[in-house]
Amino acid sequence: MLVVETVVRIRREHAGGKSIRAIARDLRLSRKAVRKAIGAPEGAFTYHRAVQPLPRIGPFQERLDTLLTENEGLPRRDRLRMTRIHDLLQREGFEGSYDAVRRYATRWTATRRKDAGDGAPAFIPLLFQPGEAYQFDWSHEDVEIAGKPMLQWVYERAADCLAEEVVIATDDERIMQLAAGFGASAVLTSRDHASGTDRIAEVAALRGWTDEMVVVNLQGDEPGMPAELIEQVAGLLLEQPHADVATLAVPVRDRDEYFDPNAVKVVTDHDGRALYFSRAPIPWYRDSAGLDGPVIGARRHLGLYAYRVSALRRLAAFEPSPLERAEQLEQLRALAYGLCIVVGEASRRPGPDVNTADDLLRAAAVLASTSRTACD
Repeated sequence: MLVVETVVRIRREHAGGKSIRAIARDLRLSRKAVRKAIGAPEGAFTYHRAVQPLPRIGPFQERLDTLLTENEGLPRRDRLRMTRIHDLLQREGFEGSYDAVRRYATRWTATRRKDAGDGAPAFIPLLFQPGEAYQFDWSHEDVEIAGKPMLQWVYERAADCLAEEVVIATDDERIMQLAAGFGASAVLTSRDHASGTDRIAEVAALRGWTDEMVVVNLQGDEPGMPAELIEQVAGLLLEQPHADVATLAVPVRDRDEYFDPNAVKVVTDHDGRALYFSRAPIPWYRDSAGLDGPVIGARRHLGLYAYRVSALRRLAAFEPSPLERAEQLEQLRALAYGLCIVVGEASRRPGPDVNTADDLLRAAAVLASTSRTACD
């Protein structure tokens, strides 16, 4: 029997395009064992191989194609990192995010390989790649957890709370169709938004929401976010008339979480107002950060925001800040322009969000168990 760590590695490498033969050779396993490991538990985790369309890069697509072609022709040790290619485009006026360029390059490479007929699979594991402004660019209709699309899990969590209206905001017609399939209200937005905040601001304008209304942004990679926390973050903002945005945090559990760039950390002042958010380990314990032991006082930010509509409109009018671009954290734009973000202590820790392949397996196990318990 294969241990869990080996199964996760097999699935990750297979999703990344590695052949069954190569995986079996490298791990010294039989191809039968590898095939069995790739087969997900029934109803817990499924994905389908599909060719994804290239994301839109606008008028810089031709220039990016040229840079990628030139880069591919260089010896491997001389190739430019994607951050360098993004910098070159920015110098020429490109305003898109690094992750948009990286996603385009990933799919561009897969398309080239497929067209060249070199046998590489035509599946791009978008589920395991953070997207623009570190929001997921996973293909909802291709991913199911415990028998439901991940999007449906997230929507049902939101629908369980006391919100007057629950809306899915997307720039993809396929997601519109998927939402309609389980009876959700959805709004098709522009593809040009730099962050989820900008997208929600467009929805607020389209819906005619007034400035004093409170809107909660629940990201699509949070299938385990309980309705209790959605209501808590909305209530926190309603109780703080001086605040523009509200969000939640939980204590960092261990050193792995402390050093994990996917676990965003937050520090606040004595009144609970955010001072900074970072993917880096903050606060940095100068005398003990490199030692084993508990991480005391560090807090992990939950990707859940409540906004006043007036704050949304202001944020959408601002350019992304340098710190926002550097950390790929949209909330840093609010801090850069002087908006007040109040941070509350979450009443409970949510279920796993999905940033990596390992996260996906954990979410699948938790939600499949929840489904079985509800049916018993």
